[in-house]
Amino acid sequence: MQLSTRYNHKDIEDKWYFFWEGGNYFLPEIKEGVTPFVIVIPPLNVTGSLHLGHALDITLQDILIRYNRMKGKPTLWVPGLDHAGIAAQNVVEEELSKEGIHRTQIGHEAFLERMQEFRERYSRIITSQIKRLGASCDWSRERFTMDEICSRAVIKFFVRMYEKGYIYRGKYLINWCPRCSTAISDIEVEKEETNGILYHILYSLEDGGEVSVATSRPETMLGDTALAVHPEDGRYKSLKGKYAILPLIGRILPIVADEDVDPNFGTGVVKVTPAHDFLDYDISQRHNLDLISVVGVDGLITENGGKEYSGLKVLEAREKVISNLKSEGRILEEKPYLYSPGRCSRCDTLIEPLLSEQWFLKVNEIKKAAIEKVRDGEIIFIPEKWTKVYLDWMENLKDWCISRQLWWGHRIPAWICEPCGELLVQQTEPINCPKCCSGELKKVEDVLDTWFSSALWPFSVFHWPSDTEDLKYFYPTTVLVTGYDIITFWVSRMIMSGLELTNKPPFKYVYIHGLVRDEKGRKMSKSLGNVLDPLALADEYGTDALRFTLSSLNTLGGQDITLRKPYLIHSRNFMNKLWNASRFVISVTKENNGEDLFQSSSNLDIFDQFILTRLSRVVKEANKKLEAFDFSNYIKVLEDFFWKDYCDWYIEIAKLKKETADTSSILRYVLKTILVMLHPVIPFITEHIFHNLYPEEKVPLIKQKWVKEIPISESESSINKVSYIFDAVTALRNIKSLFKIKPDKKISVILHPTDAFEYETLIEGSPVINALAGVQELKITCELDTLPKHTATQVVRGTSIFVNLKGLVDLNEEKNRLSEMLLKLREDLNKIQKDLANQMFIEKANPQTVEDYKLKAMDLEKQVNKIEEIINYLGEDDLETQSNNCKDRW
Repeated sequence: MQLSTRYNHKDIEDKWYFFWEGGNYFLPEIKEGVTPFVIVIPPLNVTGSLHLGHALDITLQDILIRYNRMKGKPTLWVPGLDHAGIAAQNVVEEELSKEGIHRTQIGHEAFLERMQEFRERYSRIITSQIKRLGASCDWSRERFTMDEICSRAVIKFFVRMYEKGYIYRGKYLINWCPRCSTAISDIEVEKEETNGILYHILYSLEDGGEVSVATSRPETMLGDTALAVHPEDGRYKSLKGKYAILPLIGRILPIVADEDVDPNFGTGVVKVTPAHDFLDYDISQRHNLDLISVVGVDGLITENGGKEYSGLKVLEAREKVISNLKSEGRILEEKPYLYSPGRCSRCDTLIEPLLSEQWFLKVNEIKKAAIEKVRDGEIIFIPEKWTKVYLDWMENLKDWCISRQLWWGHRIPAWICEPCGELLVQQTEPINCPKCCSGELKKVEDVLDTWFSSALWPFSVFHWPSDTEDLKYFYPTTVLVTGYDIITFWVSRMIMSGLELTNKPPFKYVYIHGLVRDEKGRKMSKSLGNVLDPLALADEYGTDALRFTLSSLNTLGGQDITLRKPYLIHSRNFMNKLWNASRFVISVTKENNGEDLFQSSSNLDIFDQFILTRLSRVVKEANKKLEAFDFSNYIKVLEDFFWKDYCDWYIEIAKLKKETADTSSILRYVLKTILVMLHPVIPFITEHIFHNLYPEEKVPLIKQKWVKEIPISESESSINKVSYIFDAVTALRNIKSLFKIKPDKKISVILHPTDAFEYETLIEGSPVINALAGVQELKITCELDTLPKHTATQVVRGTSIFVNLKGLVDLNEEKNRLSEMLLKLREDLNKIQKDLANQMFIEKANPQTVEDYKLKAMDLEKQVNKIEEIINYLGEDDLETQSNNCKDRW
């Protein structure tokens, strides 16, 4: 096989995925007595295409899966999709609306058929996108939250919780989305600070006088059933136990004292509307107040709000209420007010707290074990900081509203006997009512919250409650990889349900990564128009480059990722570097396709010993990083070694040496090791290169053994020597660059070492120094009576390096150029130093500005000193050296 002269990701990526999938390389090899490595994919919503957050999540999971598979563990990655309740139904309703149809017009069954067609269509799209990203999932075990297997688990869970008394039905205040026409949970309500108005409204007192009440939602006053003050607010002690009259309506309102009232809000007197505010609802329960609903499920004012307002939209009612209050002279003041109204996370509609009959899951008992297992370290959050977020949420967790008023989802397994009202909850459909024997049973129309079914995901995918071999072997899973935004939505609920139903934590590790943001650090959204399609980026830069970028930016601290195109360009450049270096290695090792020839480092030169020792240390460090889920530093360790040590140095040295079996074998051995360790991150290019490097190898790279350690004796002396030689070459290259000497121009150099190690190493490395730095004449001397002129100099460790500039640089022109630069630098430095010496500036300036000035001054001083040094060595004398007798001296 032959690598083409140019790397083109489009030529290889599809080919290798078909190869892996067709060869069943994603299937786990079950080994009795061996603990498997298992991940269940966070099921993707069947509502459209993947975004960059999905691409990051999939990449990190695939890295862990490929790594553990190569380590020889039975490795399973279960893929799957979520039915996405509200989100999916909204999409299909929008499709219908474009046809001028509402779901009620086609009916329940026809609508579900449309939902199924939509689900099948997008399931195929999303699955193909996951594969496009290189995900090595076991597709034979793919699941869907509403398939027969997962649905059976959901029904079992519901009935079991109901029979234990943990699930109950009742009329309580919930978050209601008028657009989606359903209840939603607290964590599906998004709050964003908004400019509003705080109205001060006069309420008359029954026994005479008035009191001012502040509110940002005057339309809800139509449902007021009390006023409230703080019990220790001295301004209103005389009001306690009295009554007020509700403006516009005339209802008599008791005035109660409650500690939940904030005396600093508005006037300190608040209206209590229990059917439309959660705080007011709590107050009403303590004071036995009436609950009057004045906003309906359609978002319109009900008849309870009064004939004049009935049928109006909420904001229309607000305008009318304000107008009527003003006409009666009851609005004292209108103040600008910042507040945070709740919006539906699915459709951005303003949420209405409403009284509604819903199903709830009690959490007080089942959350105890979920808290304990995390505190005891049986479940570990990485990074550790997310442990506190989880525990804070769990300790304050309230009962969970699990019912939704949708058509798409798991129907609640409950029936109501129409003649007698008996409620039946069971796994199979009942025939007759056990209480009155009637067969007139109506199934409850509500469906379950999507998160209720996905809470069972880690074990429902293995056919729980059936005691299958998969469940026995692959559960509990090993690690969950997900973003921090669903710790409360999903992670907490999986832990609770897993412990409740299986008595086992659903996973050992929870690896939390950040979100992917745009170049300005903004969350990507369609409304901002800043969404980047991961597949479009994969088409442009290559899937490997995209994976490399996302994972290298993913730090262990779990910070959000700011994606910029230069990062993608750098990653693509790395792929090109890997490709071209591999082409060279294959070209010089094409006759050496047998076993690697070198057996130890004892007879190798210092450069061979250096690269093998560095490789040995890199393997140890990289393994440690990956075991700690430190993806970014794992990649950095490998990239730095490959690009700098292997390509920039060892390959260049290999080109200088006469081709030997050892050098050829080492070139290939190091490359193979790098391919193995990079494969989890960039699987396509590494697999392709591997097959070209080892064309007779029958085991593909995806199944090669992981590199745990390099079987050599590390050589510290080779590291010290070669690093010193490379530093000398780098110093010479820097001088040539500084003075704009062309790289192919030969130079004359004096090296002045200060000890035996430096001297002997320079002698040993002089051929490499000459070749890589373009040295025509090299003198190594231990004696210098005077410093040579007409030279540029640098110091490496203890060695002074002098490069003769005569004939290479116009000395006068260079001195003039440097003198002008020095003048400008001194002016800049003097200006900053004056500011720093000005006490008034120090006192008034921002502390960070002062610190920036100090750092800038230090930088300018370094530049000034450097240029003064360079000018000093551009003298008149010729380059001369004393006789060399270093060997005898040391």
